Formats: sequence, C-alpha cells, structure tokens
Amino acid sequence: RYTYASTLSHLRRTNTPVGRDGKLAKPRQLHNSHWGLVCPAETPEGQACGLVKNLSLMCYVSVGSDASPIIDFMTQRNMQLLEEYDQNQNPDATKVF
Repeated sequence: RYTYASTLSHLRRTNTPVGRDGKLAKPRQLHNSHWGLVCPAETPEGQACGLVKNLSLMCYVSVGSDASPIIDFMTQRNMQLLEEYDQNQNPDATKVF
C-alpha cells in the first residue's frame, strides 16, 4: 500500500471487458446513468483511458439482503456494536481498513 487514498482508489476500481487496442469511443465515455456512481475525473492515461473507471467516494454498494441475522449472530457472540464503542477506553487500538 502506498497511501490511504491510493488504497481506496485501488479497491473502488472497475474494468470494462473490452480490448484496450480498440478505437471504439463509446465504451470509454461515461453514460448519463453513471452520474454520482462513477468518478468522471479518475481514470488512467494511455490505452486504458476510460476503460478503467473508479466508483465515486459517495457511491454506496449494497447486496440487497437483510442485515439483522448477521447483527444478531454477532451480538450473541459478545461482539460490541460500533455505536457503543468508546475509543477513549482503548487509546492504543489501531484502525484497520
């Protein structure tokens, strides 16, 4: 990892499954439906320009499933809820991303 920002950029990257040698312009352009989902500025230079896109930072991806069974499972195993966590009790804790 280089920096936190570069790690976020790498994790939010999407690839268009089109050959990079092609001269087609449409796969490289942003569609109107990409508004707010894909970052219009962050794309590599060269042959991959427009074919490698990044999700915007405000984009929220969900799997569409109910989270309550997972939360119940974790609370039954004495997992502390994030809302109840006090960082002052554990000043030496490290944030992992």
